[in-house]
Amino acid sequence: MKVKTEGQSNKLYDQGKVKASFFAKYIAKDDTIILIGTSIANSNEIINTLNTFYLYIVCFSLLLIILLVWILSKIITTPLKELSDVAQDISHLQFKRTKVKTNDEIGELANSINIMSEKLHEAHQDLTDRNEHLKRFMGDVTHELKTPIALVKAYSMGIKDGLDDGTYVDTIIKQTDQISNLIEELLRFSKLERDILQKEEFPIAPLVQSILDKHQIELDSKEINLQVNCNAGDTIVYADLNKMRMVFQNLISNAIKYTANQNIIITLEDRNKSIYFQIKNGIPTDKIKDIEKIWEPFYVLESSRSKEKSGTGLGLAIVKSILERHGFEYGVSSIDGEIQFYINVKKD
Repeated sequence: MKVKTEGQSNKLYDQGKVKASFFAKYIAKDDTIILIGTSIANSNEIINTLNTFYLYIVCFSLLLIILLVWILSKIITTPLKELSDVAQDISHLQFKRTKVKTNDEIGELANSINIMSEKLHEAHQDLTDRNEHLKRFMGDVTHELKTPIALVKAYSMGIKDGLDDGTYVDTIIKQTDQISNLIEELLRFSKLERDILQKEEFPIAPLVQSILDKHQIELDSKEINLQVNCNAGDTIVYADLNKMRMVFQNLISNAIKYTANQNIIITLEDRNKSIYFQIKNGIPTDKIKDIEKIWEPFYVLESSRSKEKSGTGLGLAIVKSILERHGFEYGVSSIDGEIQFYINVKKD
């Protein structure tokens, strides 16, 4: 190979036996030739090796991608499957909660489903309770009407058969009056659920006093000792005047009707944000055991169910309905042979 006096030259020598080539670089400088060289693997072998390596890389990458896709699909579909199962349970009135907790849209969906399940459970329970209450109520109405209607029929048959001793007509009139009063109370009770509260400002103490004044003759005739403790003065409350009059009328008339010790104590106390009303009277100890049922329609403490005392049995159910619609706190308790009702009437 010729090399210029001053210059460079490259030469590639094929070494077939070792499947490689030798690259040489000749550098001529003055009277000296410098040789620099290196062995290079055969290009076909390199290409084949690279192709094999790339094939392995591609196969491994595909397997890795498939594995990652499977894992990701499990991460996504598992909570979705759980949400689907919970939704299916809810549709069958099994109000379960999902345990999915993630910081993404699926987590928000799970939280929404849990809230929906709770709300539906509450609504379903309320509807069930209302249906049970309605069944009991209809049974009680039937029972209350059955006796007077049977008496009217029996005495009417007696008149027809000429058995009237002069009292049959009076008995029929008395029973029909009883039926009429019951129906009026039922209509009033039903109307309360639909009526819109007509709230206004009014002083509560004069309202209570006006009801007591109407009962003064009855209090005197029964020799009932009435004690009124009031520091409310002309304090104003915000409520439906007519309906609150109905509440106090029922509680006061019940106290007069049922008092066992001829004592009634009424308290009206100003408590800044509300007026505390309490009415207390004596009651036989054998009437106290089921006191919490006293708010139920047709429930009466008088075990004999004497109509002179028990009335229609809807008075306190009406009181409860009115107070709950106002959102007033109320309750009943018995202490030392006395029963006491209380109401916290909000001022605004």
